[in-house]
Amino acid sequence: MNKKMKIISNIVLLPVILGLLSGTAANAAKLIYVDSTIAADSIAYSVETRSATGGNAVAKKTIASATAAVAIGDTILIRAGTYAEVIYPKISGEPGNPITYKNFGNEVVYITGKSIGTTVPVGEDTSYAWEVYGIYFYDKDYITIEGLHIDNVYWARIVNTHHVILRNNTFTRAPGFGTRGAVKFITYRAPHDSAAPHESHHNQIIDNILDDGNDNLLLIHSDSNLVEGNTMTKARHTLWCIRAGSFNIVRNNYLYNDLQKVGEIYDAETDLPIQFDATKYNVVEGNIFAKTGNYGLGAVWAGIQFAGQKCIIRNNRFYNTIGPGLSFAIYGGEASYNYGNRVYHNVFDQTDFAGIALPNNWQGYAFYDNIIKNNILTNSVFVANDTRWTFYTGTLAGKPIQFMPSQITDFVFEKNSLFYSGGGSEYLITHGDRYIYGTQPHAVAWWNANHSAVFKNNMEADPLFVDAASHDYHLQRNSPMIDAGTFLTKTSGSGSGTSMAVEDASYFHDGFGIEGETGDLIQLEGGMKTARVMHIDYANNTLTLDQPLAWTSGKGVSLAYSGKAPDIGAYESDSPARPSPPVPHPVEVIK
Repeated sequence: MNKKMKIISNIVLLPVILGLLSGTAANAAKLIYVDSTIAADSIAYSVETRSATGGNAVAKKTIASATAAVAIGDTILIRAGTYAEVIYPKISGEPGNPITYKNFGNEVVYITGKSIGTTVPVGEDTSYAWEVYGIYFYDKDYITIEGLHIDNVYWARIVNTHHVILRNNTFTRAPGFGTRGAVKFITYRAPHDSAAPHESHHNQIIDNILDDGNDNLLLIHSDSNLVEGNTMTKARHTLWCIRAGSFNIVRNNYLYNDLQKVGEIYDAETDLPIQFDATKYNVVEGNIFAKTGNYGLGAVWAGIQFAGQKCIIRNNRFYNTIGPGLSFAIYGGEASYNYGNRVYHNVFDQTDFAGIALPNNWQGYAFYDNIIKNNILTNSVFVANDTRWTFYTGTLAGKPIQFMPSQITDFVFEKNSLFYSGGGSEYLITHGDRYIYGTQPHAVAWWNANHSAVFKNNMEADPLFVDAASHDYHLQRNSPMIDAGTFLTKTSGSGSGTSMAVEDASYFHDGFGIEGETGDLIQLEGGMKTARVMHIDYANNTLTLDQPLAWTSGKGVSLAYSGKAPDIGAYESDSPARPSPPVPHPVEVIK
């Protein structure tokens, strides 16, 4: 069993107590127990016997009663049981002294929710007041929720809230459709309110399970958030979505949706405030996109439906998607701006469409400067799940299409490897849309030679994965992908020190001010020394480093690599082996 699919919270009390004592409010911080089995609140609670007498601990019968008594830095420890309550904090914590709600030890705590009713905060959309939520935050900061199981309820509405940590929780069976069936970070501004919106920023969603929602996780008008190490499965719409949010990192998550799509990135067409060209500098890295679903007619669900600006998509593994692993989108409203993105060092394997698909650049929309390099696209075979188009059913069906651009301008496709073990190499790159071919089939070398401004040094070769059948995309020692990649950018001019000018800084990030995050580790062409990116001036393409380097003009710059050059694909050849991804199975819920 995948450890993430267990009901987790294997945390003993000693670290909690030591953590409290280390804070500036250590003398005031306290533990408050919640135990639904006691008859009434107690100041003589026995932790050992779960009784209201015989001990010296403070215990409350309900989460609401504990919330009313909590102070900055306190920890609320909830005993095993089912609580038909909403976690609805009334005060914020402080830096270094958060308010924490967590399960006691490894006990299983179910939260089945309640509406906030007449206590709806001023400025909130009152239509949400009567919905039954498990977690409801409004303008409350520095709060941690850990080790709880939120089940059969709208999971979480988190509004105008910062520095919240959701860690090791399990969210199951969200009953609603739309955005209510989700863990939702959002700003809210009433239509009559002309004040600037307050975003939900610097939150962390770490090592949770989110299973069976509608949109399982939403970041709307929310910046500088970290989504890492989560297992997300079964969403009636999408597993995660970023709308008009910037500087977010989505990393090392396991993503499997046999109902619809996995991820979405685009602007806010309907979410107040409406914002376009506002979804910038998000990083999606190291994730496993294991499955998308199929509803039949018209449904070619992508790993990511993507319309962001200046984002990074790297080191991900996409496979078994019904639609493209990555589908660049252009259409009116939320997907009007799609430019300046960098897609590199990913693997796209065994999709039913193509690894990557690009749209037509319709007049009036912004689609340009999207660069795709050092990726492996392999063993996809087109399936005409969308039967409306004879081009799909009569021409493309059964063809080994790995990359499908609807145009041959406004992007660069460089040093990628395309392969299909069954032949048909003239279809690996297929130019066309749902109506008709744009260019008749040609081999990869033809595209490099005849459209060299767009297609640069791409190759057709078996990548020699360690075990593609088990989705282990590490490279064998004799793989032609080793040292075959191109450097991401080059230095601009010669120099030395900690300030380095490069031709294109948009391949890198500096941690975006997220607590605990560090910038990228970079390495120069021909050098062994690495340096950490501390700050990026994107406007002037300048990297500030943590230690000095020396360089000549035009030297290649990439993430840290081994050998003579970066490898093509998601892994450097000497990166450590990783276990095969888990097979999703139902999460334990209340019977």
